[in-house]
Amino acid sequence: MGVTTQELLKKFPQVIENVKGENQSITHLATLETANKGSIVFLQTESEFASSLASKASVIAGPTKLVEKYSSQSQNTFLSLKVPNHMALAYISQIYFAIDPRDPYKPQIHPNANIADSAEIDGSAFVMSGAVIEEGVKIGKNVFVGTNTFIGRNSVLQENTTLYPNVYIADHTEIGKKCIVQSNTSIGSIGYGYAQDSNFNHHTIPQIGKVVIEDEVHIGANCAIDRATIHETRIGSGTKIDNLCHIAHNCIIGKNCLLTAGFVIAGSSKVGDRVVAGGQTGVTDHVSITSDVHLAARSAVAKSIDKPGAYGGLPLQPLNDYLKTKAVIAQLPKMRKQLSKLIKKMGIE
Repeated sequence: MGVTTQELLKKFPQVIENVKGENQSITHLATLETANKGSIVFLQTESEFASSLASKASVIAGPTKLVEKYSSQSQNTFLSLKVPNHMALAYISQIYFAIDPRDPYKPQIHPNANIADSAEIDGSAFVMSGAVIEEGVKIGKNVFVGTNTFIGRNSVLQENTTLYPNVYIADHTEIGKKCIVQSNTSIGSIGYGYAQDSNFNHHTIPQIGKVVIEDEVHIGANCAIDRATIHETRIGSGTKIDNLCHIAHNCIIGKNCLLTAGFVIAGSSKVGDRVVAGGQTGVTDHVSITSDVHLAARSAVAKSIDKPGAYGGLPLQPLNDYLKTKAVIAQLPKMRKQLSKLIKKMGIE
């Protein structure tokens, strides 16, 4: 979808302060190295702007101060931004440059999809080849169900939600508006629940609860979110979950959290709002993390966190203490040698 710089200015007055240069047509995003006619590039630093003077890009976007300095030295058109580059990129690309799996198609139910008679599917939805939709399912406006995706009995998908190919949605799952679930993710899989007897035999505890995904949740590829033992596992609105994450049964994840690749959380734990977890963070079972906590990559949460702030490590520490500990660890071999020499000098065995 093409757009002109003047159209962007009218569309996003909260993002773009002004346009320097001629009104240009934009057809695609590019990096400074790959830019050509029709490109828009988003630049942040002085060195990038200096390099842009020889660029073939039609439009260069960046901070007002740098636009004012360099626009007079170039024939390019410049967008002066009121917000950080990544925010401007998000606003503009969502509307004009995002890749939507709906784009090549018209609303349809593919003849090779397997649809139960009692399923209710809005006429504006997209159900692709090989999809299986079971009894009692309700699918809202503009929902996209990708190839070979399975949706279990009595599940609900609200408007503008996207399920990519090969997604598994178990019975009774509830998914809100504008959600995205990437390929090979399982929502509502059986929770890991067993009772152990005195002979170390493991007896299955049936997992009969459900999963509730609130509005505008994004879930990456190859994730597993287990249904609850009895009530529900819940993911709060606006939360974004990266690839290869696991949310165990009965967990409650708050609103607007960012959980990056490899995040795992054990059963019946709770995470507050706006929690950010670095890659490969682990959370044990039956603990609570309050809102506004940031966890460094590979953190291990073994007990509840009741104060907002930044933490890291195993055992978990406030982030500043953790960084000091990491810095000391690198010096341990040298310190060991120094200590050994000191012990010999003092004659201590």
